[in-house]
Amino acid sequence: MIKDIFISYARKDLARVEPIVTALEEHGWRPIIDKRAFLPGVTWPDEIQRALDSSRCVLVVWTCESVDLDNHEWVKKEADAGKEKGILVALRLDDVDPPSVFEFIQYADLFGWNGDRSHPEFLKCIEAIKSKIPVQKIIDMLDDPATIPDALREAETIPFRGRDRYTFNDKRQRFIAGMANHEKLEWIDQLKIFLYGYK
Repeated sequence: MIKDIFISYARKDLARVEPIVTALEEHGWRPIIDKRAFLPGVTWPDEIQRALDSSRCVLVVWTCESVDLDNHEWVKKEADAGKEKGILVALRLDDVDPPSVFEFIQYADLFGWNGDRSHPEFLKCIEAIKSKIPVQKIIDMLDDPATIPDALREAETIPFRGRDRYTFNDKRQRFIAGMANHEKLEWIDQLKIFLYGYK
């Protein structure tokens, strides 16, 4: 199954990372975190690779623990995979320097973050994730009547499956033809539900 966000972190930081995972879920995303996702008996390097391959964003959490590559080499490997695919987003929970290969990648600073969804650095993190997950951006654009035409243009680039391309074209044509305001609200809700299948 396609997942939106792969969370790369040091296992000792699990209690600090769980609130981030919950906040991302509240945004409607499907984050994957090894402690929750992997079943007993699986070969974890294989599962991690599969999860990385199926994720649209890799969120690395830099802490005093995770930058210790002697003990957490996998964090660097996971972040490397995200960097190579161009889908890496980084944040820091501690005032630490990321490994040197990531020193020029901007991160959000969430020192002492208490779960506040309106924290400016958390909002930066959310915007960075949205930029890696284009469908979420399109869905958000549907909330503003002025950006609906742009959202429809961007949605044309989605690799629709089967007859979904025809379904989308029908929905777009209905918007172009014009609707009453009460119809438009229902149309927006239906289009969002349709697009959620491509997040």
